[in-house]
Amino acid sequence: MNSIVLESKEKLITELTKIINKKFTDKEFIKNLNQEFLKKGFSAKTVNLLLNREKFANELNNYQLVACCRACNINEKKYFGENIVKSYDSYIGEKREYNSVTFENMLKISDEEYIGTLSYKKIYELMSRNQLYYDLNFQRSPKIVKIGKEYVQIPNVDIEATKKIENAALNRKLESSMGVLGLILSENSDPKWNEKKNGEVYDLTVFDSPAILDFMHRLIGVTNAVLKNFSETGQYLDGYMILKFVIATPERCREIVYQSFLKSQTDVNYLKAIDNSNYNTFLEKIINNSKCLRNKVVKTFEETKMNSNILTYKSILIDALKSMDIEFDNMYTQRIKSKEMAENIDIIYELLCESSKFKNMPNLWVSILNESYLLCENKDNYDNMLMEYVDKILSITNDDIKELKINNKVFSIKSVINKFEVK
Repeated sequence: MNSIVLESKEKLITELTKIINKKFTDKEFIKNLNQEFLKKGFSAKTVNLLLNREKFANELNNYQLVACCRACNINEKKYFGENIVKSYDSYIGEKREYNSVTFENMLKISDEEYIGTLSYKKIYELMSRNQLYYDLNFQRSPKIVKIGKEYVQIPNVDIEATKKIENAALNRKLESSMGVLGLILSENSDPKWNEKKNGEVYDLTVFDSPAILDFMHRLIGVTNAVLKNFSETGQYLDGYMILKFVIATPERCREIVYQSFLKSQTDVNYLKAIDNSNYNTFLEKIINNSKCLRNKVVKTFEETKMNSNILTYKSILIDALKSMDIEFDNMYTQRIKSKEMAENIDIIYELLCESSKFKNMPNLWVSILNESYLLCENKDNYDNMLMEYVDKILSITNDDIKELKINNKVFSIKSVINKFEVK
């Protein structure tokens, strides 16, 4: 008898994402989704996060995906083997919500860092109970998908990579590597945790969901391996992964993710946007000092499509800064120069913003950034330079846009700057 060829999980995730985004206010759909999750003992919090777009289908384990299929009237047998479906039917999880996570037998490296291990079973429990979260602000370049007329940002999870990890874990060939979880310290959060000494090690209990800073693919792959092994043998899969747990500022979290990127060489433009370099620090100062740029700059070109209020993106502005003759000799100079440039940017923006030509051209901002610096360096001729520059931008033609490829992801920064520069 020929074996059934299953359709790709990527196809299922795309279909579920569309349905959830279309029906997230449909009372009957919400009721069905909650009922299916709750009767299996899955966390009700997961459903709320899915409906609020704080969690996505590609972050779910196989059992949770089957639950979504049932609620969405999708034939799950097209995507999952018979063992998984039969095991799901007989599976009943713990019907309780957890308010804390304890990591046992951790070595304390400092007041903000611990190292230990996570068993595969513990990984499965944490993921299934929705006790870990994936913060897009600190993660690899998110995937931008169009749902209807709207663009949605979802985690960039490689389904094939998670499948390879799942198979390696099942075959006892998954090499141990260090993953990183953490509590993020910021002005808007006040995470709670405590530690209990147990001989030479500590039991660390945290009362907020830890963020996944590194090893999302391994968490998903191992979780599905545990589920598959359980469906076939009735036993949890043995194994462990090394864990680093940090209590860190957003800046350190970004650095952790950045170094993780360097290992895998993922999206180069996203790397630029999260790198803690002098250019990035200086750019952040400009953005924070600018009335028009604040909260309107994203990390990559793709993200500019998500919101019509977005003006530009960091990776291209960093490249523009690198092409300019700016000294980063001390913090005082950075602070003064960034403030002056921000003021110039706001003035240029105010003069340009009434023109429809200027809208939806995120790459044109390399020119505006460059001119804001030149105006700082030529204060004696400030007014003449400013008005000449604004006239040049307002005179831009469709031929100019086509020739300079201003609306393309790949274009020449130097050509755009030279076209409109006024010295």
